[in-house]
Amino acid sequence: MQGNYKTLALFDTGCNYSAINKKLAESLRLNILPTTGISKSWDGTETTLSAVADIKIRYGKREFTARVDVCENLSHDMYVGCDLLGPLGISISGIENEISTTITIAEGSFI
Repeated sequence: MQGNYKTLALFDTGCNYSAINKKLAESLRLNILPTTGISKSWDGTETTLSAVADIKIRYGKREFTARVDVCENLSHDMYVGCDLLGPLGISISGIENEISTTITIAEGSFI
């Protein structure tokens, strides 16, 4: 993909790892790498993990590359888990309301 893609991401502080929707990853022509593993949701449901992708993320003045899980049927384009909160410069303390923000998947994400 050339250029940038802005997306809304769900900040999931109960999740250890971040994920991108498989349809979005394919439309951005990300290099999807096969892997094996099991992901467990908050209710104990296990899902087989079969792919990851390296993406460049830009948030404010921060830009970095991160490896994220590639998952089908996510309710959002991307889930940001605890693994990316630090690199994004985000800390969570005493939030009582919904936070809305935009993350840019930067040009050259097809590493």
